[in-house]
Amino acid sequence: MTRGRRLSIIEICRLVLLAIVLLLSQFTGNVLGCSSAIKKKLDPDPVTVHSIPALGCYSDSEKKRDLPDYVGRYQHMRKHLCNSFCLLRGAKYFGMQDTDACFCGNSYGRLGRVTEVYCPAKCPGEIGESCGGKTYNSIYEVTEGVPLVKY
Repeated sequence: MTRGRRLSIIEICRLVLLAIVLLLSQFTGNVLGCSSAIKKKLDPDPVTVHSIPALGCYSDSEKKRDLPDYVGRYQHMRKHLCNSFCLLRGAKYFGMQDTDACFCGNSYGRLGRVTEVYCPAKCPGEIGESCGGKTYNSIYEVTEGVPLVKY
């Protein structure tokens, strides 16, 4: 697998904090005991989460990844989660593959666009979101201002 650039200590700390927040929210339904009034401000409208438009389904290769920065696999993958990871890494695009894998990069499409039938996998963390296929990426543009955690 192709390795991306090394993360700085600040980026690592941000990712660890994000993971802790996401883990806590999975079990408690809130983030660090935030009141419902604060949560409303943090998550203004669930439609915002779905406002990251899909750019299409694209081929990938395990030998030379189209999006070179592999983030990892997550049991509750959602497009806004992958978006958050790639935003922290300074990437322009993100791709989700095989239901639960997240990749980041600054360009995409080197191996060509394919029809959506190659990206049938649905994200386990959000009904209706496309999470690619086996060696096929559902590609999205990294978007700022998307809520970090959906409550």
